[in-house]
Amino acid sequence: MITSFSVEHFKAISSCELSNLKRINLFGGKNNTGKSTVIEALFFFLDRQNPQSFIRMHNWRGEIPTSMTSFDIFAPIFHNYNMDKPVKISVKEGTDMETLTLHSVAQNNTTIKIKPKEVFSISGTNTKSLEHNQVEIAVEFSGPTKGKYSKQKIIHTIHDEENMDVKINKQAPIKSAIFLSSRSPINPNENAIRFGELVKKNKENLIMDYLQVIEPRLRSITAIQQPNSQAVLYGDIGLDVKIPLHYMGDGITRILSIILAIFNNPNGIVFIDEIENGLHHSVLVHVWEMLDQASKQNNCQLFITTHSYECLASLVDSAISKEDVNYIRLERKGQQIVSKEYGFDNLQIAIENGWEVR
Repeated sequence: MITSFSVEHFKAISSCELSNLKRINLFGGKNNTGKSTVIEALFFFLDRQNPQSFIRMHNWRGEIPTSMTSFDIFAPIFHNYNMDKPVKISVKEGTDMETLTLHSVAQNNTTIKIKPKEVFSISGTNTKSLEHNQVEIAVEFSGPTKGKYSKQKIIHTIHDEENMDVKINKQAPIKSAIFLSSRSPINPNENAIRFGELVKKNKENLIMDYLQVIEPRLRSITAIQQPNSQAVLYGDIGLDVKIPLHYMGDGITRILSIILAIFNNPNGIVFIDEIENGLHHSVLVHVWEMLDQASKQNNCQLFITTHSYECLASLVDSAISKEDVNYIRLERKGQQIVSKEYGFDNLQIAIENGWEVR
């Protein structure tokens, strides 16, 4: 389990340190204090070997890069778009420490296509500046269990408007992680694939109790392949026909995505941005108890953000294992993000006294 991590020069964060992390970690704070950015930074650390890691971070914010340039793809990951200052992310798990450093690499890879017999000037100088079309990730490992994985180097390169690639000097064992964004739409096919993995293990019935909190009429779930070769989950709620689960509303779709992510990620990590989205306050107590039970069953660590006071109050009212929960409120002081730990007991006192802790 990750027990602490620190971030420097990542997106809107100049620096931030987090410690005493638990199995369930909930982040609050005002707008623009870095709640989503903090969990994005930790996920990026775990997703660094993925060629799509940079594009995915844009998609989670509801953005589609207008072009495949370093300014559109790489620069937004650096603090204040300054690619001269490296990003640094340090993660501690038990006695092991891993430190990732991300920096840009300037290369002049200009290609000129010359047509036969074409005449052009050769008297001028090339004033084109070096293009930062490449970033390099260096990871150093320390600790008794890391052994041969002392260093890792990963290079992400933009080749043109359609192509990026990643080169890795050595594969390192990285904890499995899933990120559930608050802005990008839920992919029904992805949920169907994860449900199919549970079916293979004869565990599909494990999630029914969780879904029936939102839709008590739900009797069973079936994955049905569509004409486009993708699959969609259909539910039986006692009608003459089965209907797609995503037609039953945002609440059941949200819970389904969360529970499937946890059950498909044993011994891993699930990130949930703005967990309250699509959920009525009356079910939030049950949601926290579901998360507690599911994460415990699968030994899965959770990192969650919220804007909702009702979400915090329902956490206090739930029968959750309070020793496994930490509430962290983020505050901005200049360029620095400062974290204030509440823990379950202090959060309970704050809620009971009506203090503002969001």
